[in-house]
Amino acid sequence: MQNRRKKLSLDSDVGRVTVMPFSKEEVTFVVKEGDSYLEWEFQTESRDIDFSLLFKRKSPEGFETIEVIPKQRIDTSCEPEKGRFKCEKVGNCE
Repeated sequence: MQNRRKKLSLDSDVGRVTVMPFSKEEVTFVVKEGDSYLEWEFQTESRDIDFSLLFKRKSPEGFETIEVIPKQRIDTSCEPEKGRFKCEKVGNCE
């Protein structure tokens, strides 16, 4: 049995971002409900790309930032990078 998961890029409610070489794009998702999931799928035409995931939420001292995935270089020219993060609390994913 093969486990084939539908490509996220084919879903109608998925956003698309184009990042030009030597440029930077930050995308923020507002998590309005706890126990929500953030999924991603991305691929480059050639070479590699920096990727990280931060979760920010309000705290008594202001904002608390949690590094979910540290910044790393990923080569996705051969196959897409896919991932999923469960946001247990409300806040922002960046």
